[in-house]
Amino acid sequence: EEFPKNNLNSEAGTEHLVKDLRKLHIKTRCFGHHFTEFDSQVVIQNMYFCYLKAGSPVYHRGQAAKFVTLVMKGKLEGKVDGPKSRTVFVSKPGEFVGEEEFILSFFDDTFLCTRTYDVSCKTDAVLAILSKPLWEKMNEEEPEVAWKLLRQMTAVTVLALSRKRNLAWKFDNERLERLKRGIQAAQMEEYHDDFQEDDDEDEDEDDD
Repeated sequence: EEFPKNNLNSEAGTEHLVKDLRKLHIKTRCFGHHFTEFDSQVVIQNMYFCYLKAGSPVYHRGQAAKFVTLVMKGKLEGKVDGPKSRTVFVSKPGEFVGEEEFILSFFDDTFLCTRTYDVSCKTDAVLAILSKPLWEKMNEEEPEVAWKLLRQMTAVTVLALSRKRNLAWKFDNERLERLKRGIQAAQMEEYHDDFQEDDDEDEDEDDD
């Protein structure tokens, strides 16, 4: 899967978009209601921006999930092709798109996590992109914020599924089960390192 191009990277343009994204978070709490100003600043610093015209693809069904998208301006549309092609969702500013597969790509190594549907721009759109490499960089520098964001995305995903907004997932029980396991992993991963350190200390004591 190709990453959307960083075509809004001029210094003046980036500064303006950073301010817009901060305002969007204040208005919609897109990163989470418990995010501090510092938390949101960390996330924004690890995202980049792109502009796409109406009709432009963001990603296609079957591609590997390597990034998650936050809609800043405009609307994105998700569709499932087939004999009965249908629109699955329309996302507006302040909403993440592709968070389901993004979550799975971290926690389910038993298969290559791929996109469930085709997503394109319903209107001209400005997007903020968080790629896996950028999330991993954030995790190295500010792990608490990185996992806080991932847990927020899992919560949004669970809510969407409970409302049956995403019909593509509703009819794919295997992927739904994988997502549930990914969500459980997201909720527990923050404690994994602490447990591992405790285990290592116990082993060292035994050796002594």
